[in-house]
Amino acid sequence: MATSVSLSIFSRSTLQALQNTSQQIGVTQNRLSTGKKVNSPIDNATAFFIAQSLTSRASDVSAAKDSIGVAVNTVKAGVDALDAVSSTLEQLKGLADQVVAGQGDAASLNTQFNELRNQLNNLVSDASFQGVNLIGGADTLKVNFNESAAAEQTITGSTNSASGLSIDSQSISTAAAASDAVTALTTALSSVRSRATVLGSNASFLQTRLDFNTKQTNNLQEGADRLTNADPNEEAANLTALQTRQQIGISSLALAAQSERSILALFS
Repeated sequence: MATSVSLSIFSRSTLQALQNTSQQIGVTQNRLSTGKKVNSPIDNATAFFIAQSLTSRASDVSAAKDSIGVAVNTVKAGVDALDAVSSTLEQLKGLADQVVAGQGDAASLNTQFNELRNQLNNLVSDASFQGVNLIGGADTLKVNFNESAAAEQTITGSTNSASGLSIDSQSISTAAAASDAVTALTTALSSVRSRATVLGSNASFLQTRLDFNTKQTNNLQEGADRLTNADPNEEAANLTALQTRQQIGISSLALAAQSERSILALFS
């Protein structure tokens, strides 16, 4: 006939406490291994889903940030190219000024003028970045600032070739023609500098927006981490305390069992 074994109230409560402590140790060890205190909705449904939403938005904002970064470089390429165009126009104007002043051979200077104007056209054609040329024609650059594309900016390019600046038919073969060229080049320089100022302003704003998106991405991710990440120092200290409690519980259970055996021995 089988004999049932019953535990004393003390032994049963100690055993239950050990089981609870063992479960807590498992949870703490999992937090230390994953680095997170919330790994699934079971741990904390509210924190888990809020953190998931924040992480998802951080990823979307980061994607928009990458697009803005490319746009910054595209606009800066345009600004640098306009600076080079401006320098070339100044050189062309310098050649024309020489003819107006009667300095040098007009025919030779006119040849230099035509060659330099051709180089200006080549420069404008080469000012492309990622397939967009903001100084060579009708190209536009559309930039989305957030994940829903609700905020955006469109930057329209301009034509800064010789024809676009109305200096393609100019000649400096005579003093009169050179005087007309000086007037046209002065107007062209004013236009190019104005366009460079506009593009520079766009580049500055895009950089500001890029910096904002970077901070926003970091803030969103930090918010998610604050909800789900475990504090390794706190969890390590908690694990030590739980293991100590477990050892005490085991020792208490062993002492209780020994005490119960001693009492039973009195009746044997």
